[in-house]
Amino acid sequence: MTIKIYDTQPHQARFTASVLSAFKGPNKGEICLVLDRTAFFAEGGGQACDTGEIGLSDGSGDPKGPVFPVTDVQEKEETVYHYMQIGDQDPDAVLALFGEGCRVIGQIDYEKRFDRMQQHSGEHIFSGLAHSLYGCTNVGFHLGDQVTTLDLDKELNQQQIDLIEEKTNRVIYQDLPILVFYPSKEELASKDYRSKKELTGRVRIVDIGQNEQRVDRCACCAPHTASTGEIGMVRILRWDRYKGGVRITIVCGMRALKAVRERMDMLRETADLLTTNQDQVYRSVAALKDQLKEEKEKVKDLSGRLIEAKAESLKKLGKDQKNLVLTEPVEMAQARKLVNELMPGFEGLAAVLMPAGKDEYTFLIGSESADMTAFMKEFKEVFSVRGGGKGKMVQGSVTGQEETLVNFLYNWR
Repeated sequence: MTIKIYDTQPHQARFTASVLSAFKGPNKGEICLVLDRTAFFAEGGGQACDTGEIGLSDGSGDPKGPVFPVTDVQEKEETVYHYMQIGDQDPDAVLALFGEGCRVIGQIDYEKRFDRMQQHSGEHIFSGLAHSLYGCTNVGFHLGDQVTTLDLDKELNQQQIDLIEEKTNRVIYQDLPILVFYPSKEELASKDYRSKKELTGRVRIVDIGQNEQRVDRCACCAPHTASTGEIGMVRILRWDRYKGGVRITIVCGMRALKAVRERMDMLRETADLLTTNQDQVYRSVAALKDQLKEEKEKVKDLSGRLIEAKAESLKKLGKDQKNLVLTEPVEMAQARKLVNELMPGFEGLAAVLMPAGKDEYTFLIGSESADMTAFMKEFKEVFSVRGGGKGKMVQGSVTGQEETLVNFLYNWR
């Protein structure tokens, strides 16, 4: 069993240990060390492992000789495995340096460790309060590099979620101690605690607060801050309805500060663009939205009139040609209106091609007399076509050069 230093000293970033075993890793340029004690957290519980480096110890607290990056840490049956990258060095020669019993010194990436402790401890408080206030169970958790997501099994509304956030931050301000312990089976059986799954072996319990001030008790394998004050703050970025419950995205500590700063910068820049005060941005955007809606209605009305006029002028061509092909950047509804107006005046096809990208087109094609099923069959034989239809009209998308497409449609049958 590997002694986990972070159980009692979560802020300890540098440590010394003895090698219990060393062997080649599963990947090229990789060896694995098993130590008697470690500050490295192994991947688990929805959280990535610590990274850092390990080298031989000279007894003075500094590494002796080369140090190697630790990029993966895994745990199996309470033994922690440290996977180190040695590059193109001879693995047998490196393993010879790390013989059984030799002393090593390790250093974790403390900035990353502290950030993750802030996120994980903040999530515990939030989930614990969601449970005590509304009976929610945390059924999913992921601590990413940017945000933390937690899935609760009950639907909540905005007011309830805001209350959990407010109470979470009040717990942080109280600077309550966060305690870690391993109760015996008998002790565990008598304790009420949160857990996402059935647990076997030794169970690690994390308490937020003590006695009557305790706000949460949860089984967890990860490092946590020493007190709630170290979390700084918790801020919800968004929440969504998810699988009969809610998925909540939060940030804690410096991530929360960064998120607030970024959003305030966006608010300031938006206010500058609108030449208004920050507290008037919403009203200004709402007014612009209404104005845009009015302008779109005007454009739609003018487009309709233009299509009617264009259709009227094109009808005259039906006397001299069988098929009509237009390439127009119009919406599907406008294309449909145009084709409906033109079909009666042409013996063959009335087709509208709407550009959708380089050599990509959306099409709407109609005919009063042609067999459109037969047409689509031939169309698909010549071009890459997706779509279909029934009766007098077909629609879809097609890939091809404009000149080739127009020639095919203009000369069909």
